[in-house]
Amino acid sequence: MFLNVEQLEKQLDKEDFQEIGSIASFNVLETQLQMFITSRVYLNDEYVAMTRSYFIQYTQQAILEFRDTLIQHLESIKKSIDERVQLKREYDSWMNERQM
Repeated sequence: MFLNVEQLEKQLDKEDFQEIGSIASFNVLETQLQMFITSRVYLNDEYVAMTRSYFIQYTQQAILEFRDTLIQHLESIKKSIDERVQLKREYDSWMNERQM
């Protein structure tokens, strides 16, 4: 998953924005995060309780609250990509009109 975060970061940091690469990287990451979010640990043992406790201590958030925050961040990233796509299309259209 972290490799896909890095891939998306590289796509978004490129000076020459590439719509297809950015959207594809985002979609892969979103799918992985959705799978992670919707997966449930059904084991009700000491290890799971300890893991949940460490998670809450580390993030200072309940698991569901963290999930909601993560989803909000994903939506924000998607909105940013969509805005950048629109700006790139407008710029390309303007450049094409200018060259004619």
